[in-house]
Amino acid sequence: GKKAKAFKAYKESCMWLCKAQNGLKGASKFKVTFLPPDARRRDTDNMLAATKGLFDALSAVTGVDDSKFEWTCSRGAPVAHGQVTVEVLG
Repeated sequence: GKKAKAFKAYKESCMWLCKAQNGLKGASKFKVTFLPPDARRRDTDNMLAATKGLFDALSAVTGVDDSKFEWTCSRGAPVAHGQVTVEVLG
């Protein structure tokens, strides 16, 4: 219950942030950068799993099935509270 509500809220937040960016229709190439909240080690597979709502939101906003996305991911330096950034490449 709690996890489902948190996922829905995260996906909805991502959707609103994506909608605020004009010109995303048809975009399918992205660069995702993970900026952790601290310097502790993080598993890449867990970071990717945590972005499912983000990719679902990108799919809804772009109109492109997320199975068609091309993306790269990298890790950045820690920032307060952590952050995931997405750069649209095309």
